[in-house]
Amino acid sequence: MERRVVMADVAKLAKVSSQTVSRVLSGKGTVRPETERRVRNAIEYLGYQPSIAG
Repeated sequence: MERRVVMADVAKLAKVSSQTVSRVLSGKGTVRPETERRVRNAIEYLGYQPSIAG
């Protein structure tokens, strides 16, 4: 069974904090366009899907 991709994996690949990944996903807060691009590229590359559990 493969390990689920988590936010920390995205952050590591994009070289940002998990909080920055969270800001990109929520659309809240300010993130530089080039940083957002790196995060979104990492999300796509890894196939990250946010958990729907609250």
